[in-house]
Amino acid sequence: MTLSTRPTRAATLACALTALALTAGCSQVDGFVNDNKNLLDVPITTEYEFTTSFDIGASMGAAAGLPAPADISQEIAPAPSDVDLITEVPALKDAKGRVKSFEITIISVTPTTNTVTSDLPAFDLFIGAMGAKDTKGSAKIATIPSIKAGSTAEVTAALDAAGQKTAQQWLTQLAFSQGMAATMTVKKGEKVPSGKADLKIKMGLKVVLNPIK
Repeated sequence: MTLSTRPTRAATLACALTALALTAGCSQVDGFVNDNKNLLDVPITTEYEFTTSFDIGASMGAAAGLPAPADISQEIAPAPSDVDLITEVPALKDAKGRVKSFEITIISVTPTTNTVTSDLPAFDLFIGAMGAKDTKGSAKIATIPSIKAGSTAEVTAALDAAGQKTAQQWLTQLAFSQGMAATMTVKKGEKVPSGKADLKIKMGLKVVLNPIK
């Protein structure tokens, strides 16, 4: 984890504020700060990692491992989980109430175990309000590509810029729900998949703080 700052610009601004305070009144100082507060922004680059599991056999039920008697389309959508980045990410422990913007720069996904007998479908990743029971009303921020049967190779998700923009209302609070959803399809006569996949999901984060808030 690294903390990125702009010491030269911040130091220059601090000197200017000191000089202004000595020669002008508070109203001028306030005006100067308002005009230049972006120079004090503190960008933090860090990571957030979590794990999740998909029991495909359980999702497909009694048909798992057997030839499909008809075309099957089964939604796989575990209940969303709440995330508090203040406690999860040490670099953000003092950031509450000071976040100006929150960007997910990359999402990498590594299956730590994968006994699924068919390719995993692509999964959409959602961010929503704390306490959400499903992904309705949440924002899709990325799509994790299909993972080959039995593969433990790392894959990279495709980020959704529009979804991240919508999700700012929750991401900037550093407290949100995260959910995933996919649809497993099986053609008539194909073997219904079984097995389980455990995934480690790592997000690269760029969080911009306003230090004067």
